[in-house]
Amino acid sequence: MALTDERYNQTAALLPPEPSRAEYWLDKGFSDLGATIREAIVLNRVTRGELITELYNGGFIHKVLWGICFLSFLVAGVAGTVIFAFVHSAVIMVVMVLVYILFGLSRALDAWYRKTRKMEFVCEQCKHVWPTPGYVCPKCGKVHSYLRPNTFGFYTHVCECGQKLPCTFFASAKGPDGSTIHRSDLEQCCPNPNCAHSVASGEARTMSIPVVGGRSVGKTSYIAALAHDLVLDRAAQQGYDTDFLDDDKRGLFSELEKIYQSGDASMTSEDSDVKRASAFSLSVFVRKDGLDPDRLIHLYDVAGETFLNNDEHEDQLQYAYAEGAVLLVDPMSIPDLASELEEGLSATDAAVSGRSNPDDVLASLIEKVKSVAKPDRQGRFTMPLAVVLSKADLPGLDEKIGQAACNAYLAANPECPAADAQDAVLRDFLLEYGMGNFLTSLKASFRSYRFFAASAVGHERLAGAYDPKGVVEPFAWIAGQADPTFATALSLPVENAVSYAQQLEIDRRKKR
Repeated sequence: MALTDERYNQTAALLPPEPSRAEYWLDKGFSDLGATIREAIVLNRVTRGELITELYNGGFIHKVLWGICFLSFLVAGVAGTVIFAFVHSAVIMVVMVLVYILFGLSRALDAWYRKTRKMEFVCEQCKHVWPTPGYVCPKCGKVHSYLRPNTFGFYTHVCECGQKLPCTFFASAKGPDGSTIHRSDLEQCCPNPNCAHSVASGEARTMSIPVVGGRSVGKTSYIAALAHDLVLDRAAQQGYDTDFLDDDKRGLFSELEKIYQSGDASMTSEDSDVKRASAFSLSVFVRKDGLDPDRLIHLYDVAGETFLNNDEHEDQLQYAYAEGAVLLVDPMSIPDLASELEEGLSATDAAVSGRSNPDDVLASLIEKVKSVAKPDRQGRFTMPLAVVLSKADLPGLDEKIGQAACNAYLAANPECPAADAQDAVLRDFLLEYGMGNFLTSLKASFRSYRFFAASAVGHERLAGAYDPKGVVEPFAWIAGQADPTFATALSLPVENAVSYAQQLEIDRRKKR
């Protein structure tokens, strides 16, 4: 998706003037050429006026002599001016054509490099997205937000302090200590002057996935289980390396891992400090041979109360560029279902049941996306939405949505792929339990959505370390659409973008 025009203009207006010297040939070359020609014409006109004045003064001999001068000026002076202007213009034009050819090639190559690698800088704090990060001059420390081929240069930019900075992926320059530096070697930060926090690398390919839901729905547990799989289990199995965006993210993962090992189900707390981001992320780098560039995964979380009450401290721009979102629905928030499950629920699990109305949660999500992103012509958003029925291990749910229910559906619908059975079962299940409005809103607002059942804890709360089930599949479905190379490299269980049940809906809509 893309930012609305209003949001895009607000983002662009944040950037301060670039602290670079303009490249002469790309900035003043044409204007100076025009000024030189205009000045020559003006001087020619002034000289001609002076000669005419002298021509009308004095006697006959005086007039004859000045007449000869005037005719000589008309022949030689004007012709000389024209010839000089032509030669001067020709030389300048040749130089400028060469400069603009090099500029065009450099700009096209750098744009191609970033586009094919889908490299944009996404700030997980201020939530803005930029073509490139801010690059810090190693000599004076000023931040350059436009360090790419433009009017400041097509190979290097020159900082106001005189330091040359490479502005393309293939350029190099001499650093303050005499060493060779490339653009990727420069210290990087968010170019937003109101944010400007340093980042480990702004030249990775980013995948942003908000995890949303009401209070006590299990968002933190879900992120803890998914992070454990990606950072520890799957990394060891598939042979890739992981790292964190900064020490704060490393500390956040440590806290999530403590929750994972304890079997607890912590709630995301509301932050009253308006200077801090309400939606925070676990940001993880993934590095593997053959996976170029590195991948940077942002998993966003926000307190349920804050999400529902629209009390976020910052604009939630991540919904405009997110590769997908995960919407968690607690079974206990479905009134008709909760009455059936309540009796078999332990006191431990009952204490962390999420009761927020799923219709209200979905409406809040739709409003947040609508405020920052452009829908398609049908008024739907292109961001894939994974709808996850969380806490699927609750007693009494397995026979309704588990493997037996999936097998029964496949027996009745043999043309349905096995991987799509759970999505179809959950659609029928939600409709049966009075969630028709919820399903209608999904269909009207999102072009692509799929249902999953998952349990992050995998058993009763506080009964030992997590034993998660189904937490990777929603992430894999989103990753498979956004970045198939990444999904394949990590051997994620990728499923069809459009499920069997959704395709049936599309076909029925076309027949109307």
